[in-house]
Amino acid sequence: MVCRHCGSSSNPGARFCKTCGVSLAPLAVAGASASAVGSAAGGHGAAGHAIGKTAVSAPAQRKGFEWVWPAVDTPESARFAVRQAFWAAIFVCGATTLVVWISALAAPTDPRLQFAPSALVDAAIFGAIAFGIWKESRAAAVAGLTVYLLEQLYMLTQLAGRPPNFILMAILICGFLGGIRGTWALHDMRARGLHTS
Repeated sequence: MVCRHCGSSSNPGARFCKTCGVSLAPLAVAGASASAVGSAAGGHGAAGHAIGKTAVSAPAQRKGFEWVWPAVDTPESARFAVRQAFWAAIFVCGATTLVVWISALAAPTDPRLQFAPSALVDAAIFGAIAFGIWKESRAAAVAGLTVYLLEQLYMLTQLAGRPPNFILMAILICGFLGGIRGTWALHDMRARGLHTS
């Protein structure tokens, strides 16, 4: 089954997209349900027609702050928060790997690019964390935020007068926090018997 919102493939019979969380119910079924609600609200009049159109419309656009701190009250929004944490971990993994290779190949004597090859272990850790977050693991989400904060505290002690990029740090911290909120919300929904897959 292919998601009409993001184009990802999901298992047959799945009710929600595993990537973006959008409902995979056929539009015809949704339209029939909307028509039934519309009939109860006033037959085939304008009110019923408006309700029917609302029920089958595209997902609501996110407000500005929701891109930084998304709500996690539905499977779709919780998975959106989880995906933000996934991409935060991928960014840290990729950036660390890139800087290590640049320091090793381009400017091995530049003190501004002195990164030990052991930093690749750090990149591998964030790669594993990203995989766990993609699988909606609460432990991986907590590990992502914890390891990132510890690394940033260590880096702050090693900056030697260079100002850190607090904006990037804040964005990544919000992303990892969103992963914790999203994975916990999805776990809670499953515990309450709600369908999240």
